[in-house]
Amino acid sequence: MSKVDIVVVHPDEDSGSEIRARLERAGYLTSGPYSDIAEANGSGARLAVVRAPLAVPGVPSVLLVPEEFELPDGCHPEAIVTEPFRGKELENAVALAVQRLDAASDRALVQAVRHYALYMLDPQGTVVSWNPGGTAVHGYTTDEVIGQNFSMFYPEEDRKTGVPAHELQVAAAEGYADDTRWLLRKGGEKFWAEGLSTAIKSRAGAVIGYAKVTRDATERRQLEQKLERSNDELQRFAYTVSHDLQEPLRTVRSYAELVSRRYAGKMDSDADEFIQFMVDAAGRMTQLLKDLLAYSQAGRPDRTTPEPTQAANILQWAIMNVDKLAKETSATITYDPLPMVEADPTQLSQVFQNLLGNSIKYRSAEAPKIHISARKLDGQYEFAFTDNGIGVDPEHHDRIFGVFKRLHGKDVPGTGIGLAICRKIIESHGGRIWIESEAGKGSTFKFTLPAHE
Repeated sequence: MSKVDIVVVHPDEDSGSEIRARLERAGYLTSGPYSDIAEANGSGARLAVVRAPLAVPGVPSVLLVPEEFELPDGCHPEAIVTEPFRGKELENAVALAVQRLDAASDRALVQAVRHYALYMLDPQGTVVSWNPGGTAVHGYTTDEVIGQNFSMFYPEEDRKTGVPAHELQVAAAEGYADDTRWLLRKGGEKFWAEGLSTAIKSRAGAVIGYAKVTRDATERRQLEQKLERSNDELQRFAYTVSHDLQEPLRTVRSYAELVSRRYAGKMDSDADEFIQFMVDAAGRMTQLLKDLLAYSQAGRPDRTTPEPTQAANILQWAIMNVDKLAKETSATITYDPLPMVEADPTQLSQVFQNLLGNSIKYRSAEAPKIHISARKLDGQYEFAFTDNGIGVDPEHHDRIFGVFKRLHGKDVPGTGIGLAICRKIIESHGGRIWIESEAGKGSTFKFTLPAHE
């Protein structure tokens, strides 16, 4: 019997068929005898029509009875209809029972939630319902909050600036409002709350109240702040190291070059070779520090300002910057019409330039051929830089985006940080970057950026 949501109890077998016919005309799917279960209409209830004097304790029911009928012990129907019933009295009674069951189910669900504060407000923001999760999150009992304005949960500075009222205004206008912020627990302790306010409207569109959901996310917020501080410290460390080391390194390199010019050929061949090693090493170290400095600055939130950016213009700028290398290698660069995206123009230019330079440097025996295209996918654009270079074995696809990760040693110039910078910039814009390639078959670097509508 537990599968039956509502039982319609009727007095005799003859009237049972009439009752079922009326309910079915009203849109319900009924069943009878009692053991048959059928799905009901859009309300989601199930309906069984059974014969009186059956009355099962604990089973929600609509009881159809003659006048002066006495209810059996333990029978507490959701609705009672006395015969002869008129008009839509029967259908209305069933609908009322369904509504009560749905409301009871919703209340039971809300009361069962312990880690989320789920409560209702009237149109003025007064708390009209409260669940145990509200006590767990905010610390207040039901008696302490019912009838109070929900602004009691907000710090004084937010109340003075009208933050609570503004959130309800946004919810009323937009349908919902994000209220993730610092709130107060009973006793004045602050906690980081992740929440949502949803406006409840009548069929006419008038706001009749608000539903609020809040959870305590203080621990996660503290971890995020700790991670942010750690990242900031690493950024500052990388900047300081790469910047401060350049001055003494310039001195070492200058004197190495001075020794090379002044004493070249005046000592044995080993001395000339050793001096050249010093000059080359100092040059590589200088470039490494410059690239490390560029990496520490790439994608930083305080240096990233996405704006409507025409990708075609950025590509032209990047092509100009690699023009000398492209001419030296007879590289051909072609491209499709490119879209408008939301990106930081300077950083996007660096991505384009790094990918073009990468395709030219890692060329095959043929002259480099590079093609750039873009296609729209789910509110963003997927860019593709395709070349006919030496390609990359699939087992190294992830490795090449690491800092200072190189596959070809000193055979190809560079520090191995260009792709790491590209990944950092693209991810700071909310996109991702990857490679599709096989050794000896060229490469296609792909990345996504938000579309500008």
